[in-house]
Amino acid sequence: MPQSASVYAMSSALESLELWLAQQLPDLEAVARHRFTQLVAGIIEQQSLLLRQIAAASPFQAEAVSNFTQVQRIIRDTRLTLEQVYYPLVRQLLAHIPPADAYVTIDQTCHTDLYNVVVIGWASDGVSLPFGFLIYPTNGAWAEDARALVPQIHALFPAGQTITLLADRAYASDALIAAVEALGWQYLIRLQEDTLIQHPDAGWVAVRNLRQRAQRQRFFPDVRIWKGATRTATVCLSRQRTADGRTTSWYVVTNLVGDRTCFLAYACRWWQACTHKLPYCMTCSFG
Repeated sequence: MPQSASVYAMSSALESLELWLAQQLPDLEAVARHRFTQLVAGIIEQQSLLLRQIAAASPFQAEAVSNFTQVQRIIRDTRLTLEQVYYPLVRQLLAHIPPADAYVTIDQTCHTDLYNVVVIGWASDGVSLPFGFLIYPTNGAWAEDARALVPQIHALFPAGQTITLLADRAYASDALIAAVEALGWQYLIRLQEDTLIQHPDAGWVAVRNLRQRAQRQRFFPDVRIWKGATRTATVCLSRQRTADGRTTSWYVVTNLVGDRTCFLAYACRWWQACTHKLPYCMTCSFG
């Protein structure tokens, strides 16, 4: 009897993935490896991490409820961990990328009012491939755990790779900067508009009060930021007026030389926000 187009497509995805994954994955049990391959095939076919959608697109032959239960079991399989299954694949991917600057993003998103997710990923081609993530309550603390995750992400990159962290205002802290600098990373982190810097002439002043004309950029090299810290860095200011008359201001702290390329690089942070908006976004992982 003729099969549906989706079954043909899934069979093709499964056959293509199984041989490659068998070569790339660590030495897993055959059953665990096959179950993992089925799960990946469902994700790729459906372009989603919603469990019910994966189950519907997976090559399981039972009824919908049973297929959904099967996917849940794979997710909870203690033999399939990030460290044992996902990270070997990521290392293989990064090893084939030509040596160049790598941009790492960090951002958070929420799944309604149930939980929040902090994701650290590799920014490339308009999206950010997740390398690691933290799931925590909507009122939970994440900063210390996020800093602890950074060295694990660092270990995935080939030795000698130049890595630059791109982070939004929620992550602007002396502790995070210290953590990434200890690994030799560069960073471009947007500052809250009330962040205090030690202006060379005016003393301590909030960055929003620094005089600047629209369509202009200013750079303050080697200035102190945050009164409670001793850190010095470069602060970059950009103010742009949009076509509808609104003004957007960016205040970015960095350990790079301050010039317009800092703003071009920081703009790639938005790629992680674009990833959150895709159907297979991390916030849907428990849907």
